[in-house]
Amino acid sequence: MKKERKAEDYSNGIKSMLHNHEIFRAHGEAEHRVESMRRAREHSELQREVLLEHGHVKNQQVSTRKAVISKIEDDLAYELERRHASAVRAEQDRNIHISHSNYYCNYYT
Repeated sequence: MKKERKAEDYSNGIKSMLHNHEIFRAHGEAEHRVESMRRAREHSELQREVLLEHGHVKNQQVSTRKAVISKIEDDLAYELERRHASAVRAEQDRNIHISHSNYYCNYYT
């Protein structure tokens, strides 16, 4: 009877060790799965941040480009207006000079 009791205790001890081993294995698998999910979540967050940053940079570039183009257009419009005003003044000066010379020519003849 003593031998049977010893064998049963030994068998129960092995069963207990196997049970504990199975629990530890399951814990290891769970940790691995949780770690994989954490890495996937971090990767997803990083991709979202990169995409968001890319969108922000692109919007800034578009905004800057629009501002530069607007300034160039304003400068060009100002220059064209200045040249046109200068041409109109030159034309008026020529007309005044011609009318004055016609006046003096008619006066002395």
